[in-house]
Amino acid sequence: SSKKDCHTFEKWSDGVIANPREIEVTSENPDYEAIFKKESAVINAESNDVVMGVVAIKNETEGVEQISGAIAYCNDSITLTATPAAHHHFVNWNGDANMTQPVYGFRVDGNKEVSANFAIDTFRVEFVNYESTSLYFTYVDYGAELPAYKGENPVRPATDEYTYSFNGKWSPAVASVTQDTIVVAQYDSTPKNYNFMAYANGEVHETREVAFGSSVVAPNDASKTGHTFVGWSDDDQNGNMVDFPFDMPAKDTTVYAVFKVDTFML
Repeated sequence: SSKKDCHTFEKWSDGVIANPREIEVTSENPDYEAIFKKESAVINAESNDVVMGVVAIKNETEGVEQISGAIAYCNDSITLTATPAAHHHFVNWNGDANMTQPVYGFRVDGNKEVSANFAIDTFRVEFVNYESTSLYFTYVDYGAELPAYKGENPVRPATDEYTYSFNGKWSPAVASVTQDTIVVAQYDSTPKNYNFMAYANGEVHETREVAFGSSVVAPNDASKTGHTFVGWSDDDQNGNMVDFPFDMPAKDTTVYAVFKVDTFML
């Protein structure tokens, strides 16, 4: 007997399994029928980690769901579907399939052994400086803690008002990474000191160092023989009178004593 498409010889109708077989011709004209069976195959399709995802096997020809290791028959239409768990993703199929689409359909032409590879979702974490310049980035798994910073020590230039020092912190605070994340370097600011000087009678009356933004109180009143102290001016000639207290600006500041001549009625 010859092989039929998708079938293999099983036996003769009289139970003999020899093929080919020899028969003795008699006057009775014996009638033998070859019995064939449909070729079957084993479909193994599993996940690399059932925590990360699962594989469904559907025999479209039979219209039934099957489990890994089930029997299918030659030319049956099979669909494998890889479904990732939450916060995971499908990567590819390995084994008798090599593709990256999560749904894999084929016709049975022999045993099939495939594995669906899943992986946990990963996210980019970027560390940036105060002006958004990138300092360092890496990738971490979903739910991981904020990774350690491995870039160069962040620096922020001083301004007229402040000097800055990196305090080792990043904003916003991140307990666990669940999406692409950008964190910004945080700095402690220290006000710069400037000189405050008060002049009276052409000489230094008082000098002090005052931090930017700190309150400047009036110096002690100055004195001059034959004059009455009026207050302090921002210029030694024709300046404006200074109102105390005021916030120290980001520069050295000088004030000058102002007097008026004492007059007497005769």
